Amino acid sequence: MVNEDYDSFKRRLDEAHEWPCSYLFKFIVPREQVVTLEHQTGLQHERLTPSKKGTYVSVTFHMAATSSDEVIEIYKKASKVKGVMAL
Repeated sequence: MVNEDYDSFKRRLDEAHEWPCSYLFKFIVPREQVVTLEHQTGLQHERLTPSKKGTYVSVTFHMAATSSDEVIEIYKKASKVKGVMAL
């Protein structure tokens, strides 16, 4: 994601949320990357849902976020994990 995309995302987050709030993150990663995603983001998963073939896992996190910048920082950290898809 380029900076303009983050700026647009930040505006949308600020329009949709009152900070602080509980923010839901959902990612899809190759199953062997779940631990890496947790380490990279500093978050502990709340729910794991494997794909039909078990190749990928849907990972759900909640976080008490104080600002849109904090949310964007998690997405930036998660984007460094190989094969991650943010929902």
